[in-house]
Amino acid sequence: MKFKNGIKGTVVGYDLSSTEIRNLLKAQIKMRFIFLSPQDETIETDTLYLLDRIVDGNIQKINISDVSFASNKEIKESTYSEVLKILQEKLANNIVNVVFSRETLMKKKPLIDIIGDIKPEIINGCVYVDYDNGMFTLMNKSKNNLPNCMYYWEETGSMFVFTEEKPILMYKSKFDNIEDILC
Repeated sequence: MKFKNGIKGTVVGYDLSSTEIRNLLKAQIKMRFIFLSPQDETIETDTLYLLDRIVDGNIQKINISDVSFASNKEIKESTYSEVLKILQEKLANNIVNVVFSRETLMKKKPLIDIIGDIKPEIINGCVYVDYDNGMFTLMNKSKNNLPNCMYYWEETGSMFVFTEEKPILMYKSKFDNIEDILC
């Protein structure tokens, strides 16, 4: 993915690979997919806002909307399969770019930088991946009503993992960076 300045404090990601598009669905980042005419890439044909990634009744979902600043009635909970189907339909006749607010991009840049490199078995099995204030999060579906997630602090190499038996804190893990774990 390459980046260029957008309008009104946004950054546009373009030249996205299919892996980056699919993996962005699992990134806990508010973003907007814009679909452009292949004949004239200045013409926006459609928009899809991706809001929050959630689990509802042990089903992974994404809150989506067709409009910015959507009211609750304009936000739809959709499964990943439903969103992938929407994307496939829109991509059949369009080019896709992704738009982030500049502030969001700067806060989430370490995650966005590796989003296309995350192993399929990890990205497919998780509810979402996130990055906030130096901490990566990999959130999976809960098991037996217990948390099932991993937190990793790259600065110290520390990791906090919730397992079925107990939480585990590793002050010094064997991993030097997040790519050793996710990619």
